[in-house]
Amino acid sequence: MRVASVATAIPPNRYSTEEMLQIFPGTPSQEVEQNILSLGVKFRHLAIKLENFFAQPWREDDQNPVLDLASEAGKLALDRADLNPEDVNYLIATTDANDFLTPGLSSTLVPSLGLSPYVKHANLQGMTCSAFLKALELAEDHLARFPRDKVLVAVSGVNSSWFRSQVKAVRRVVGPQEIRRVGSPEDRSHELKKWVAAMEFFLFGDGAAGIVVDGDGQGPEILGAVHVTNVEPRDYSAGYLRLTFDDHKSCLQILPYLDKRLPDLGLSYTATALERLLGREPQPGFFNSKAEKWLIHTGSRSILDKIASQYGVSNDKLRESYHVLEDYGNLSGASLPFILSRIIGEKTTRPGDRGIMLGFGWGFSLSASMVEF
Repeated sequence: MRVASVATAIPPNRYSTEEMLQIFPGTPSQEVEQNILSLGVKFRHLAIKLENFFAQPWREDDQNPVLDLASEAGKLALDRADLNPEDVNYLIATTDANDFLTPGLSSTLVPSLGLSPYVKHANLQGMTCSAFLKALELAEDHLARFPRDKVLVAVSGVNSSWFRSQVKAVRRVVGPQEIRRVGSPEDRSHELKKWVAAMEFFLFGDGAAGIVVDGDGQGPEILGAVHVTNVEPRDYSAGYLRLTFDDHKSCLQILPYLDKRLPDLGLSYTATALERLLGREPQPGFFNSKAEKWLIHTGSRSILDKIASQYGVSNDKLRESYHVLEDYGNLSGASLPFILSRIIGEKTTRPGDRGIMLGFGWGFSLSASMVEF
């Protein structure tokens, strides 16, 4: 299976970390400001202007940024592949935060992209940062049966709506060291939730990607995929978003959670996935020699640093991953196609060069794949 084209789309509202600190409704402690700066994000694009969101009163308009951005990226991907909408045989859409719980993004994308109402389509919901590689696997399964077909993958990374509402009422945020000194367990839990909400607010940006894949093109070739999910029964509880009911406010709300185990889980799952993908024990020198580029989900700078240190990966091989994190923040499932698009656009690879793609998903899961340029 080959990648015929990759395209990306971002909303126009661009914010630096310094600007967001000024707009942030609460007062972060000095430790929290340092935590924010250590995420490795310099800029991000957001679907809704923060100035409007935090103003009182605030009303959401009728725009659907998830659909709009995914449609923009999909149309551009078709144009770059020199395809018309009627040429698409299968549409696979991935999304985590959508304006509709149902219908899914794929259903609303069909008319927006001008596809046939009879086109085969599927919607992947809630697979977060590992969604892109899972979508490619579904595309490969289809192309194995219909090798002349064209598959369009639309990946939404428009998730900031989850995190803005979590910080709207926050007035003071303290960091992990300060939280340890808080007296009661209940108060520590409350302060930790505020800190997690602040980190997510400053980490995530919005963007979408469109990818056309086929069985006989000339683009980069996808060479297999490996998925690792919940090695231990409770690993899924290390990171999640839950929909809960607030009895005090009589409304539904999103409850986010990030566990301190996440970086270590990422490393252990990476070793397992690479061993299965490459057929060898996790030896840093061997893995590094197998790839000229490493495309790693932009979870945070610490995740990229840990992978680089563990496997002896040079900065040049990870450059595009760091740059996408700096310029756009965590784009969830769209992060890998953004990195792939940058590598292809900058033409920094030679024919035959290979790249290792790693997508980490809350849940906990990891997907790995090899791409040959």
